[in-house]
Amino acid sequence: MIRTGNPAPTSTFPRPLYLTPKAPITVRLGPGPSLELYETGRNMRPIPLDWIGRIVSNRNVQWEPDALFACLEHGIPLIHVDRGRVCGWCFGEQTKRLTLDQHLELILDRDDWSSLLNGFFRAEQRRAQLYALAALRVSSQRFEEVHLRGLLANRLRDRLGYPIGEILRQCEVCMHSLLAGALAERIHQPHLLALYRPDFHLPDQLGRVLLWHLYPILAEHLPRGAPPPEIRRSIPQLLESPQSPLRASLYRLIGRFEHYLANLDP
Repeated sequence: MIRTGNPAPTSTFPRPLYLTPKAPITVRLGPGPSLELYETGRNMRPIPLDWIGRIVSNRNVQWEPDALFACLEHGIPLIHVDRGRVCGWCFGEQTKRLTLDQHLELILDRDDWSSLLNGFFRAEQRRAQLYALAALRVSSQRFEEVHLRGLLANRLRDRLGYPIGEILRQCEVCMHSLLAGALAERIHQPHLLALYRPDFHLPDQLGRVLLWHLYPILAEHLPRGAPPPEIRRSIPQLLESPQSPLRASLYRLIGRFEHYLANLDP
């Protein structure tokens, strides 16, 4: 069995992670950083370390050293079980890590803050654009935002068989609602969320990246030929539920941003 436990009522992450499969799996360190789980014949979705509060693992889990040490460095305890019996624990050094707020404040005090932050978001936006184009099988030599959005919206309309403009606008509202909740969980200094500097506003920057994830999600999950009113009623559940693929994309994006800030040279 591989599952994440339920979060506390006031917070989405971190959660306990239960790795108790009946067949062998391998755990490797992935980007973000994250844990990548490999089972014979399939790879599972990576799990960001920032999502994990503790791990319960049985003898069928084969840990690669980099993954194990990353958990310990992040202060994630591992509980090892065998046939229902706890047989050992691993605890890393419980050093206090800087919060996302603190990382961001340190970067904003630097003279080169603009190039560092905007460089990250430009790279993430291009990565998300390329992913959306590939998922919907659209090719383009131009990467102007308005041009790409038009191409993707037209492909989505052709695939689903109904007008998509109003649905996309509703999706953007849900996306910003989800983004606001995630930022409120992770950033506790309101001035960092309200801060406007030339070419930088954190909610806007994250939203401009996350926007491109909407197109593949809608292409995969919206039914073809369904009446638009029925579709619009299903959007909040699709995008804002705890299992939402958009929620997963958002937390992976925030995790990569925090990892990027934490690894910049002082």
